[in-house]
Amino acid sequence: MLGTQGSTEDQENTESLVGNAQNLMQSVIEALHIAEGASIKMRVNNGQKFIWHPRIKSNSYYHNNKQLHSIVR
Repeated sequence: MLGTQGSTEDQENTESLVGNAQNLMQSVIEALHIAEGASIKMRVNNGQKFIWHPRIKSNSYYHNNKQLHSIVR
């Protein structure tokens, strides 16, 4: 019956939910380990270096108008 504390159905449902949550967490952990391993392999085997160059913000209004003037002419 719904709302009865300690009923066997509630306990079974709780155990099922806990089991599903544990399985999901285990799958997520395994996927993270696989992704981490693949990422490390890519970095080691690639032989290329990635260098981050931050973009300098430009005056987009000026550049857009300059392009418009060159197209219109």
